Formats: sequence, C-alpha cells, structure tokens
Amino acid sequence: MKDEVRAKLAAASDGSASVQVSSYQSMVTDFLSSDVEIKGSIKFRNQLLIEGKVEGEIISDGVLTIGENAEIRGEIKAKSIIIFGNVHGNIAAAERCELKSKCILQGNLKAARLLMEEGATFVGQSEVTGESGPKSSDSSKRKWLALDMIMNMMR
Repeated sequence: MKDEVRAKLAAASDGSASVQVSSYQSMVTDFLSSDVEIKGSIKFRNQLLIEGKVEGEIISDGVLTIGENAEIRGEIKAKSIIIFGNVHGNIAAAERCELKSKCILQGNLKAARLLMEEGATFVGQSEVTGESGPKSSDSSKRKWLALDMIMNMMR
C-alpha cells in the first residue's frame, strides 16, 4: 500500500514536485491515504505522511509530512513538519518547518528553523527561534515577523 501512495504522489506531481516528494518517500513509515478522514487527536512517534483530511490536534516528537492532497484543520506540534498541502491552524515545530511551493498555511507558526519555498502561501505570523526545543525564558523570544515582511524579502 505504501508503494501505491508513493506512486500516486509521484503521478500527481509535476517534474519539480516529484523531486521534493522523493526526498521524503524513503523516510515515511506510516501514512493516512487521501480517502481517510479523521476528527480527533492524532499522536505518533516516528514519521507520518497524511494525504487525507484531519480535523483536530496532531502531536508528535517525530516528522510529520502533510501531502499535496491533505487538508488539516487544527493545531500541530511536532519535531519537524513538512507541508505540501493545506493547513488551517497553528503550528509548532521543535526543530524545523518546511513550507513547500504549493502549500497553503493559514495560522501562526513557531519553529527553530523555517524553510519557505517560492510559491508557498502563508497567512499568519511566524516566530523563528533559531533554537531546538523549549525556551528557558521570555527574554529569549524573537520578534514576531509579519507575513508582509517575509514575502517582501522573498521578492
């Protein structure tokens, strides 16, 4: 079944996206296919690829990949988050968050590192800490950046 999902991802992608997709295919151990809809909380440990619809909280100390066809509504907390699809909710990534070229994120984002490809849509605020893990004091918080500032820097 994993091979079917990988084949669908590759077939649905154009040439540039297939390179992005292949970069995480070999790392994914579990997945929710595009015909799966979940309302509630999801918790996992290692890697998870979501291609379906989720309404609720997603929590992990692993790597979450949100596929091109995925629609997520809710809060996400994970070690690393890679977004190809649509997310409506706040995100907290202990290590890194990647916003891929065709993704849409509507919500605030907090991560130690943020990678945003040209073409990604992000409506919200981001706090990039430059550190992994929780912070020890409020004085170490970085200034929130508005989307306008990020988009202007990319142009």
